[in-house]
Amino acid sequence: MLDFLGLFIRTMTDPNAFIIRFEEHKLNKECLYRLRNVFNNHPGNEEVILEIISTNENKVKYLSLKSIKIKPCLSMYLEILKLI
Repeated sequence: MLDFLGLFIRTMTDPNAFIIRFEEHKLNKECLYRLRNVFNNHPGNEEVILEIISTNENKVKYLSLKSIKIKPCLSMYLEILKLI
């Protein structure tokens, strides 16, 4: 479901943000629901930003999930990889 190579990206300008990349055509309600559950299992202080890539329009949209703060860790990454 997720592009493995582009799964996790950190920006150098905001070390307190966790950015995850999705291709728009692969993003659906079920995927978002499962992803939210993973994030809820790893509460912390980092903001989550979805980077949504539209292949048809060659555009990138950013969606900040302000109500969700996480603490990225190996177990969280492994949970997300199970969603793929």
